Amino acid sequence: MNSAQARRPAPAPAWWRLVSPPPGPSGAAIAIIELTGDVDHALGVLTASPPLRGQVVLRSLAGIDSAVVARVSARTALLMPHAGSLVVSKLVAALTAAGIQPRPNREPSDWPEATTEIERRSLEALATASSPLAIDLLLDQPRRWSAGPIDRADPKVRARSIALRHVLRPPTIVLVGAPNIGKSSLLNALARRSVALVADLPGTTRDHVGVAINFAGLAAMCIDTPGVEPSSPADPIQAEAQRLALNLARGADLVLWCADHASSYLDSLFTPAMSIRVGLRSDLGESSEPADVSVSAHSGNRLPRLVELVREALVPGRHLADPGPWLFWDEPSDTHTP
Repeated sequence: MNSAQARRPAPAPAWWRLVSPPPGPSGAAIAIIELTGDVDHALGVLTASPPLRGQVVLRSLAGIDSAVVARVSARTALLMPHAGSLVVSKLVAALTAAGIQPRPNREPSDWPEATTEIERRSLEALATASSPLAIDLLLDQPRRWSAGPIDRADPKVRARSIALRHVLRPPTIVLVGAPNIGKSSLLNALARRSVALVADLPGTTRDHVGVAINFAGLAAMCIDTPGVEPSSPADPIQAEAQRLALNLARGADLVLWCADHASSYLDSLFTPAMSIRVGLRSDLGESSEPADVSVSAHSGNRLPRLVELVREALVPGRHLADPGPWLFWDEPSDTHTP
């Protein structure tokens, strides 16, 4: 090894990237920081109990903030802290101090097979896309863009492009409802495995429990939360869990308002970006209030319909079928209008 090689710094074991909101003022409640590379090392800097692959958990990050942490794959994780600039800057500083660097911008030479900027962007997006729905769309983008320019300022173009970006980065879905109505059973049924504790006791779920789920080709982070009681719970631990659950739901891409035949929907608490009313335990009776879909986690009845509704809410079929090009990269003027 020569002296120049000896002086060369070792490559960073992991990288961070601020995915959302973009730098500058925004009305976002939740930020998303993407970690790539040696994610075990990166998460170990922030928490003593990193999630396993496919898990979505609530963790305190280096004493800076309580945040949702999603382990998307062996080499990718998402941090979802509050979007305040001070919180984000402190987290970034903690990562950087541990040798975790901002993800470098790719150079054109990283994709020598690309002959245009759109091809390069498509290949880069394909390398990190989270959903099967993204593949055919991205592969066809060079052809679509070569057919002619589009009006990037057109609100319809921008709304479609922003909705389609849900196939690149998993959106967050949060289940909200009263205690002991079957939310955990629904999550287990959607995941087709046991990821949430189920029992006939109110307050069984005291922490957020989440998992990556494929909704008809759309990969999403689906999170079960502690049951929400109309009045503040007497148990301080349950009260804090409820407060955190509602804060998480306010920043979600989609809220599933859940109720069974003996409970009411809690959609008067706040107005989320998007929501679906889901009646649970339909095998025991229909919910007393109108539902968008009623399902049974026990029998599986109408679960496929719920999957369709979720995918349609986050990535409308009209956007998937539109033959036009797609602005599949972030731009400063983007908003999160579905």
